[in-house]
Amino acid sequence: MDDTYFDFGDGLVPAHTHNNGGGWVADTAFALDSAYVGSNAQVYGTAWVTGNAQLSCYAKVYGQACVMENAGIYDNAKVFGKAMISGHARVHGDAEVFGTTHISGVARCAWDARVAWNADRPMPEHMVTPTLDGKLVVIDGVEYTLTVKT
Repeated sequence: MDDTYFDFGDGLVPAHTHNNGGGWVADTAFALDSAYVGSNAQVYGTAWVTGNAQLSCYAKVYGQACVMENAGIYDNAKVFGKAMISGHARVHGDAEVFGTTHISGVARCAWDARVAWNADRPMPEHMVTPTLDGKLVVIDGVEYTLTVKT
């Protein structure tokens, strides 16, 4: 690494441009050369981008997040916290995936979606609204039926 710095939003940090795409990667983060980090994409914190993952447009992966295999993060999408995106999953638009969420397979998360979850804990009451009452959701392979408490 050389003495190059980039501001990911909280001041200048040591960083470098990625060999495959030219996007910015903090020296504390990791992006394999086999992954594509487009010229306006960013990887920082202690995030990892591995395999043939693709980040393009203004995509950001940060915190302790991991994007791997053939997953793609596009547009203005953000993946952060301890989120993991794998398989052929796609996150795009203004979507945000965070917390300990794991999106895999051929799942799609798009537009202005915000996905956050820790499957080891019950869903917080403030996240459940009457419009969700009785709906079935699947998170990390576990089925939950949402119930609104009144």
